[in-house]
Amino acid sequence: MLRVILTVSVFVGVALIFAGYVAHDGVPLTAVSYTSVASGDVSGIGLQRFEVINDPATFRGLWTSLVTASGAMPHMPEVDFSHETVIALFLGRHHGGYSFEVSGIRDNGQTSEVDLKVRRPRAGCPDRGPRITPFQIVRTRKLNHLVSFRLHIRPFSC
Repeated sequence: MLRVILTVSVFVGVALIFAGYVAHDGVPLTAVSYTSVASGDVSGIGLQRFEVINDPATFRGLWTSLVTASGAMPHMPEVDFSHETVIALFLGRHHGGYSFEVSGIRDNGQTSEVDLKVRRPRAGCPDRGPRITPFQIVRTRKLNHLVSFRLHIRPFSC
C-alpha cells in the first residue's frame, strides 16, 4: 500500500511541475494577464534573445533598434514602468515557416514563467521563403524577480 501511495504522490507532483502550476520554490503559480504591443516577422535582430525590461531608457533603445518589413519605425507604445514590465522576445534569424507567440505568463510573487509556443518546419524540410527575424513584445504587470522562459516547440510537416 505504501508503494502505491508514494508512486501516486510522485506522479502527481511531477505532473504539476510539468504542467507549470508549481514553481521551483514550491509556491503555486497563477496566470498573469498580458497584452501584445508589437509582433512581426522582421525585427532586424538576428540572434535569439528574450529580455525583461523595467525602465523606459532600455525600452526606448530596444524600440529604436526594431526594423519593420517596410523599414518604418512603428509608434512606441506608452508603458507605465512603475506598474508594468515589458517582455521582448526575438526568435533569431530563420527561413520562412517559423513562428511563435507568448501563450501564457504565470507568477507567484517570487518567480515568473513565460510560455512560448514555437512552430517550425520538421528537420529535413526545404527552406521556405526569405530569411525572417520574428519577434513579439508584450506588456504585463510589474515583475521584479526571476523570469524564466519555456519553449514549447511544435514541428510541422513539409
